[in-house]
Amino acid sequence: MAEIRKKYPLNDDLENRLSTRSVFLRTIGLFICRQLFFVNSLDPVLVKINLFCDVNSYIVRVIDNDTKIELKRYTNNVTVNEYSCNVNGYTVLCYGWSDVAKEIRCKLTFAIKKEINENKLIVPPLTTQVDVITGNYIPNFNNYICRYFVQVPSDKVLLTVRFWTSYDEVLVNLRLLDDYGVLIEEVTGKKNIVMPAVVLEFYEKEKPKNRQ
Repeated sequence: MAEIRKKYPLNDDLENRLSTRSVFLRTIGLFICRQLFFVNSLDPVLVKINLFCDVNSYIVRVIDNDTKIELKRYTNNVTVNEYSCNVNGYTVLCYGWSDVAKEIRCKLTFAIKKEINENKLIVPPLTTQVDVITGNYIPNFNNYICRYFVQVPSDKVLLTVRFWTSYDEVLVNLRLLDDYGVLIEEVTGKKNIVMPAVVLEFYEKEKPKNRQ
């Protein structure tokens, strides 16, 4: 039997099984979906992520939420990559382009090699709130385009920001600051930029002490 396996390696493939997790979504616009996943294993796990959707062009990005480093970026195709266990998991961010405004149907699939009595990949259900804010640029001395405040209502919130303008050559610097003006995240680019994944934690402000 050992000699047969050497000559016919397909035999090994038939003994392997895949465990899949699928997320079905419907959305309208360029933002397609965002999903978290966690690796529940001391050893790195090979994960294949596939996005199936009815738009011609799309991008899939994978970000490590601990280091904020983008691990993989794919255009219309996703291949296998190795992911290690971390604290805040990984974010899969998908967005694309369509010639016409329409409802987008898509399926995001995670596939790993199935092990007996082991759940090496956790894909939790995720509730996504999408807010769209528009405005007009008013020339000013500081060259500020806009400024908005984000409130964190719970312990942790995963924030994704996409900013775009109608002018192609404008250089945009998108900065996320805390209440004390400390820089949390910064992205620079032209016309269309994305801050893919930032974990914001809730904290209560200290009440000012009454003066005697």
